[in-house]
Amino acid sequence: MRLIHQFVFYTLLSLIFMDKAYCALEFDARKNGVELYGPYVKYNFLKKPYSFGQNLIQKKDLRLEVRRTENFQLTGEEKKNLPPDAKKYLYAIWPKFLSKEGRFDLYTADEKKVYYATISPSRTQEGEELMTLRFPSDWEDRRKVLEDGVFFCVEDQQTESYLKFCSDKLKLVGDQFVVISPSEKAKAILNQKKVPRNAQINLAEEDKEIEFFVQFESGMKIFLKDKIRRLKLDNVAIDIQTRQLAIMGKSGPPVKTKPAFKEKFWKYLKEKNYFQDRFKIKQQGQRDLTDADMEFAPYNAGASFQLYGLSLSDVPPSDFNMKLDDSGPIATYAPMVRLKGEKAEDENVFSETKGELLVSPDKKQLLWKFPTPKKGAMNKNYIIYKKGDYEYYFTKRIFRAHRASVSGSVGLSTDIKLKVVPAYNFDAEYWPEKLGGNHWSLFQRWGFKANFFQTTSQFDVTKGQGKVQLGLMSVDANYRLTQGVRPVQRSFGLSARVLRPTFELSNTTNPVAFSPNLLGMGVFWHTAPQKIVDDFFNIAPFFRYPKWMEISLYIYPVGFGTNIEQGLAFSYHARGRLFFARNWFFDASFNVHSMLLKRVKEAQLNISTAHGTIGFGYLF
Repeated sequence: MRLIHQFVFYTLLSLIFMDKAYCALEFDARKNGVELYGPYVKYNFLKKPYSFGQNLIQKKDLRLEVRRTENFQLTGEEKKNLPPDAKKYLYAIWPKFLSKEGRFDLYTADEKKVYYATISPSRTQEGEELMTLRFPSDWEDRRKVLEDGVFFCVEDQQTESYLKFCSDKLKLVGDQFVVISPSEKAKAILNQKKVPRNAQINLAEEDKEIEFFVQFESGMKIFLKDKIRRLKLDNVAIDIQTRQLAIMGKSGPPVKTKPAFKEKFWKYLKEKNYFQDRFKIKQQGQRDLTDADMEFAPYNAGASFQLYGLSLSDVPPSDFNMKLDDSGPIATYAPMVRLKGEKAEDENVFSETKGELLVSPDKKQLLWKFPTPKKGAMNKNYIIYKKGDYEYYFTKRIFRAHRASVSGSVGLSTDIKLKVVPAYNFDAEYWPEKLGGNHWSLFQRWGFKANFFQTTSQFDVTKGQGKVQLGLMSVDANYRLTQGVRPVQRSFGLSARVLRPTFELSNTTNPVAFSPNLLGMGVFWHTAPQKIVDDFFNIAPFFRYPKWMEISLYIYPVGFGTNIEQGLAFSYHARGRLFFARNWFFDASFNVHSMLLKRVKEAQLNISTAHGTIGFGYLF
């Protein structure tokens, strides 16, 4: 039963705190001669069929409609068979690709607002291509307004983009809406410049935003304002086996939408890890690789107006069997990583550097000696897959972290009476890749830490005990419950500590100086900060760098090596690092120590202190 409890406990911890490592190969766009063009905009509002980006749009797609049913699935014959006195419903209809949320407004022909509504799932129906919004059941009370002439607009305000479109000016005749005689001048404007109504235009390098406005004679309008997204070739991920491309990394963020409060709340509690994000492929704008030359729009909402062209020298085959084991790491402390894999016997695979890729005698197993020479950076290397006359490059990325660090800092220490004294602190850490082998409990699990803290003057303690000057020296052994590398993969873990506090207690009758040894047990949590924490610090430009956070708690049940009696003793530590250079970081911490100690035949010492430190550290 105890083993079952332990299994359940560690399984839950793994699910909560573990970052899944993967070792997928990526089709390298740059090495394979892929060319990327854009961003550019393309549209046609001069002649039918009209187009907005890659989407076709008909003027009839923006319309008001009266129906004698609320069932949009009825066929034409079924509609004819409806009874003459069937209830009538009024709907607004527009293309789904333009907007699925936002605000709906109805105006008279002379632009007086007569109705508005929030576009929500409870008010709208979403078809394959069109959105529909149903008016309230008393819509016929406004029939006179509809007969005089109206138009509607949908306004969609997102975090980074704004889109507004309006229908033709329409009037209700019987139960049909017809277009009012044209009264507007047709035009198209891009970034305050008049442009043709049918064009493909590259977005200027110096432009940061795009503003596009088009207007028809009948009153139909579309206005878009959006941030221009500069997509780099290195951020185009091509998945050969699924025959799709996607966008990855910070150069390809998704178009932000306004989340519900619940979604926003949990979003701010999620880890914001700069290093982890460099491995993630955001599946946006998926497009089948059917042609060597293609056009794609990787973003959603209004940003779908921004297009890119992609040209491949050859569409790669998808029927290859070469792959790496899923157990391979995404990050390491070592200068070289051994990655295992497999391939078909007849597949021709080799590396750029001789001796890096080894193939077994049966020609089915691979061993890739993946070099990671650059510390604090992403290391890339390639496997070349040859098929006929073509050679295809597949890449793998592994981040190499620094395994050791030292830091020095100054701080302030305070006692229970809130008297503050200066202090200094030194810290050293070492995280080996493995301890003696690749066993699951030894590989990327262990870390060791030493710390020395000293106040520079004395402060008061409990009444009658005089003044004390405090020194703390500790050595920790940390064990991650999940495999991984800081600062890429967060972890929850267990610690053992030997703490040696030094007390120089002075009073007028009997000065005391002693250094007990305390054996402690603790837990730690290492992670990148949550988004709400990261965003708060990023208000100041100096803090806009990758961050790492460490929290630990210790209790000290055993004292040894000194003739003392020990009561409750514990400590709490919170530490933050800001990596402003590859080898340097800003270091800050907050620490609490509470110890109840009594030397035999002498006075009891009950001391509680808190101290904060700030300083700098070096990684190597």
